Amino acid sequence: MTTFLIFLLLLAVLGHITIWAALWNRLHGFGLSFGVCSWVTALLVAIGAVVPTTLITLILEGDLPLLFLTQSDVERSQVGLYGAVAANLYIGACLLALPFAIGWRIWRNLRRPPAVLKSSACELLFDLAPVLKSRSGLRARARAGAIQFLGLVGRRKALLRTTGWRKAAQQESIPSNSWQLSGDAAFPIGVEQPGGARETGCSGICSEVGQARISGAVFHKNTPKSPPRRHHPSSLLFLPGNESLACHRVELALSLPELPSALNGLRIVQLSDLHFVGRIPDEFYQLVVEHSNRLEPDLVLITGDIVDRKECIPQAQKILAPLRAKSGVFFILGNHDLRAGVENVRTALTEIGFKNVGGRVEQLSLNGTAILVGGNELPWLGPAPSYPCHDSVHKTPHFRLLLAHTPDQFYWAIRNKIHLMFAGHTHGGQACLPWLGPIIAPSAYGIRYAQGLYHKPPTTMYVSRGIGGEFPLRYFCPPEITCLTLFSETSGSETAPIRLS
Repeated sequence: MTTFLIFLLLLAVLGHITIWAALWNRLHGFGLSFGVCSWVTALLVAIGAVVPTTLITLILEGDLPLLFLTQSDVERSQVGLYGAVAANLYIGACLLALPFAIGWRIWRNLRRPPAVLKSSACELLFDLAPVLKSRSGLRARARAGAIQFLGLVGRRKALLRTTGWRKAAQQESIPSNSWQLSGDAAFPIGVEQPGGARETGCSGICSEVGQARISGAVFHKNTPKSPPRRHHPSSLLFLPGNESLACHRVELALSLPELPSALNGLRIVQLSDLHFVGRIPDEFYQLVVEHSNRLEPDLVLITGDIVDRKECIPQAQKILAPLRAKSGVFFILGNHDLRAGVENVRTALTEIGFKNVGGRVEQLSLNGTAILVGGNELPWLGPAPSYPCHDSVHKTPHFRLLLAHTPDQFYWAIRNKIHLMFAGHTHGGQACLPWLGPIIAPSAYGIRYAQGLYHKPPTTMYVSRGIGGEFPLRYFCPPEITCLTLFSETSGSETAPIRLS
């Protein structure tokens, strides 16, 4: 009986985690600011930890009758009748939550893929983890730190032997804004004379007058500004099994009934959630850009969360500048871009030739056929784009593309008759269960649209797992470069095979 009770309690705790994870998902799908999200997360974690601890304590001490409520149980209970009923109802919900969640995931995984999907393929492009671990492992970092420390000690001893500045500092001091000395003693040193004249000596062989004029405080205060600090890779990247540096290429061939035959074979690359935050090596992003260019896309679409920190904007601008597409690179912003400054990020990306479609629609002409590309940044930035009803000249409907940061805009896209929608934001769940899928996805619909292809006429939506992350920690959910090749059902041609070379 004790074993059975422990099993039930364990199942209830796992169900409790399932319920609170679902609650976290939905609360984080409502466009809350970063500060509010942090407080909500902390509150959910605190309450979520207190509730099972309290219930288990009451049950073990006999103060809370479990499952069967008799008159004597209620009289002995410390929580009263209503408290005991509420606690038992919640425990019952927890016992059902985990089996329901697992059954629902199995049912979704066994469903047939959308009819618009004709073929798909996935392959590993590159994995920087072994290179990074060999270059930045514990031994390498310890060796680099030891070399740097010994170098500093050597320079300090050389400086003391050559200048004797510490002894001179005790004899005479000067105003702190009068002197400069390079930390590596590689530049000329200016020595101010009593009459205001400046005498110059070499850094390694200073004159005695110069030696007597240098103070220790001045040595540190007026050294030139050091270059911007280079961000080191996050320690999370070194955890066993972390897939954050193992980028995959996902290729899909879609047959869309609304696609004009002139656009048959249109090739679109989606990059989402780059998250330039200084925790992922530049080489990773450079390889992403390189492999995207190798696909020779007609369009490249970047669906938000590009830069997390203002100081990382130059890094993102430099790395993304070589990104190319035959008909242009289009982008929108996400909730993390607000931290770096909306106008700062927009300006930086437009300066390198990218086209901003946040809250607006741009019309392109491909093979003589008009196509509309719009961007929906709701619920963080507005307004939503306004698509024209039809071609004012030929009175025919346009083919409509939509960039949306969150898949929560799926039903907005359906109402506005969007034909193809691209989204990100969820990172595919970032840490998933094998085959069962994600646990956490910041969406108002929970994990329903966490990753993959979805179709509800007339809209087809693809949700990318993204490239980076504020916290680069991925399990069973590697980053991806997505390439969609579009075919028309009226073109009369067979779907071309997926290119994996």
